[in-house]
Amino acid sequence: ASRISEQSTLDAKHKGVVKFENLTWVGRTNTQGGTDLIVMNRNGHIVVKDDKGHDRERYEVVYGAHLKVKDGQTVDSGQILVEWDPYTFSILTEDAGTVKYKDLIPDVTFHEEVDEVTGLSRKIVVDSRDEKKQPTIEIRDKAGKVTRKYHMPSHAHLMIEDNDVVYAGQVL
Repeated sequence: ASRISEQSTLDAKHKGVVKFENLTWVGRTNTQGGTDLIVMNRNGHIVVKDDKGHDRERYEVVYGAHLKVKDGQTVDSGQILVEWDPYTFSILTEDAGTVKYKDLIPDVTFHEEVDEVTGLSRKIVVDSRDEKKQPTIEIRDKAGKVTRKYHMPSHAHLMIEDNDVVYAGQVL
């Protein structure tokens, strides 16, 4: 048996200045009171420029990655620019608000499964016989207006409950 180790960080190979290109992110307060920057798009790049303004390095940044540098920041060789979980494909909310399940119905569009190792239960989206049901998580503002909708694919693991309050960048 062999184990494949997935890359989970990008490090600067040269000293330079970081430039974000076509990168969308949200700030999220972390447990230490600082702010994590979470990437919210799939086609952004981090570029490291030398002191003459020439591109030395260019990296594509994955959706859901945590930025460890800021735009315009000076970095040293070997410094971590971004990190992510290579084993998870997450759906993140771009807006803070209250979660509302739509067409997420127990034993119809999702079921609960107990993990034999941890004993914890988790909700998993399943294909419904009723094609009109489209499991969706809505994010609503304080007035109850829907600000975002996220369609849940089959086999998605629901990480939040109906009526939970969520923050921008949180895993759904």
